[in-house]
Amino acid sequence: LNQYRIISDSIYLKVGYIINFGVFFDVVAHKFAEKNTVKLQCIEKIKEYFRVEKMQFSQPTYLSLLERDLLDVDGVMTTGQFIYSNRTIF
Repeated sequence: LNQYRIISDSIYLKVGYIINFGVFFDVVAHKFAEKNTVKLQCIEKIKEYFRVEKMQFSQPTYLSLLERDLLDVDGVMTTGQFIYSNRTIF
């Protein structure tokens, strides 16, 4: 970066850190839908929402946007509870 800066420019870099988290969710599928397929498609939507390549540094996450994405999955009738956790619940 030093070779591209102008003499009067200064560069400040923020230090980042890794966060391990989980998303626990409930969805209600239509009675005609294949439940396992709906579940796998919902998990793929969640993984797609949290892809690192799509995120900005210090970007907030909105579970309401994730809930909207899950409602777009074929076979999902409604969503239930969403829990965003930084620990594993068994």
